[in-house]
Amino acid sequence: MARFLIRCIVCFYLLYLLGYKASYSQQITQEFELSALAENFDSTTVESLWPNINNADNLFLIDKGSYFLYRRSTSASYVILPRWSNALNSFDIKTSLKLGPSETNEQTIGVLFMGQADGKNALVFEVNKSKQYRVKQFIGDYLKYITGDKDHLGWIKNTAIKPADEYNIFEVKAFKGTYDVYINDIYLTSFAVPEYKSGGMGIVIGPATKAKCDYFYINATNDTIAKNNEVDASTKLTALITLLAEENNKLKQALDSSKYIVAANEILEKQIEEVRTENENLKNTNKSLLDTLSKLQAINGELLQQLNKHGIKIPTKKEEQAQAPKENHVEQKKPQPTQIPNKIEASTDANVMERTNPIVSVESSKKNKNQPIQVKVKKAVKKS
Repeated sequence: MARFLIRCIVCFYLLYLLGYKASYSQQITQEFELSALAENFDSTTVESLWPNINNADNLFLIDKGSYFLYRRSTSASYVILPRWSNALNSFDIKTSLKLGPSETNEQTIGVLFMGQADGKNALVFEVNKSKQYRVKQFIGDYLKYITGDKDHLGWIKNTAIKPADEYNIFEVKAFKGTYDVYINDIYLTSFAVPEYKSGGMGIVIGPATKAKCDYFYINATNDTIAKNNEVDASTKLTALITLLAEENNKLKQALDSSKYIVAANEILEKQIEEVRTENENLKNTNKSLLDTLSKLQAINGELLQQLNKHGIKIPTKKEEQAQAPKENHVEQKKPQPTQIPNKIEASTDANVMERTNPIVSVESSKKNKNQPIQVKVKKAVKKS
């Protein structure tokens, strides 16, 4: 009996400790009954709330009731914030996210909350393909790991995390600077960051990561919802004023551009008019020349008729060339070369014999070209 009592006391004590630990670990018991933002990615206005992007670094688009996310860049993570502002310091974020198939294990997907206006301070809760989770805080250029350690970059293994290509339900409860974190309705950890009073909320996707978001819900309490509606209305009004100011600036620039265009058109029209005037003058000149040519042709015709009438014939060009006096060209005769006979016949009487191949001496004409060439012939000798 005593042993039984001791066992009961021990069990009761253990249960007490476990219960105390559970109540201590889960810091937030507040109920968040009102919806501040509910997105199922199936409405016609969803594209006005979530950005559609398609460039070298990112591809984000609404696709059949889900939000398809593809971070093409391999350099850094990227934050996707809806066009919705808030002043909530107490809230419950619940979203369904899954990683797509990939050859790399470096893919990450998660939620960002309490994002500050400077863009350098925020809290992030994310998971990776290896069924690990972590919570980290951006403080300016410094990164602080709230879970895990620096050696493991804050990652902690947990069997509650589903593998890639399956949806994980992320949940973050916040109440005045204290936070509870859940995955698939399983509690993971709690922490406190009291310096953030409110901030932006959205999705954070890692480098070279494909993922999908099925829904994104934010709930809050009655008092925070009323304040947030005022802030949201003021933010929308400020955004509208900024948008109108940008549109007015664009219109002014367009008006200034139109003034330049009008001035350029006036100059162009003036130049066109000058060209038209010049063309008209050329037409008039050409017409005058044609009239003069026509008159000259008529006069020539009349003159020809008068000449024919009086029997005067006008020679043609060929006839003129034929009647033209020929130029007297004195042709200088070239000197004929002196021919030396092979046989010279000379006789003094009847008994003179004929000799062939007589000795001939020819004096060169190089000294005086005008002198005749002298030929000396020896007489034949008589036979005794």
